[in-house]
Amino acid sequence: MHCHAARSLSIVVLGLLLSPCPASDVIRAVWITCDRPVLDSVVVNIAAQGHGLPEVAVQFPSGRREVFKPRREGNPYRVRIPLAAPVKETSLRYRVRMGETATEPTVLRLPFGNEFRAAVVANWHRHVALTALERDEPHVLLTAGDNVPNLYSLCGIGNKACIEPYVRLV
Repeated sequence: MHCHAARSLSIVVLGLLLSPCPASDVIRAVWITCDRPVLDSVVVNIAAQGHGLPEVAVQFPSGRREVFKPRREGNPYRVRIPLAAPVKETSLRYRVRMGETATEPTVLRLPFGNEFRAAVVANWHRHVALTALERDEPHVLLTAGDNVPNLYSLCGIGNKACIEPYVRLV
């Protein structure tokens, strides 16, 4: 019986040694959307791989800091950031973290001032430099035309849930 227990232990250890090591956390893309008719919140969308859930650390103009997490599993992850009322922020700073991986702090300009700046891009897949557009600091970026060159090569025909071409674009 002693010999049998030792053999079982060695099989378990061998199984642990042969199992693949978990991949490190990778944040593949982050983008912001608004899914309500009233701009009382924004949604940070996170395409990521790894273990655990991502979190979004936000610094509001008032200096208040808060960490938000997705309410449920899913990839892309969706993290809702409420915007203060009645005083509306004109910008906020956020950073996405998943495990040991984090994005650089990013400023999100919100359209609550005296102006609203929108930009439209088309044929973005040609990798045209957008530095002039970035200097204009638009609140909203709209896409038109052929921004994703070929959906079917990455997703297959009829796969409506596939976002890989858009993740590569972002």
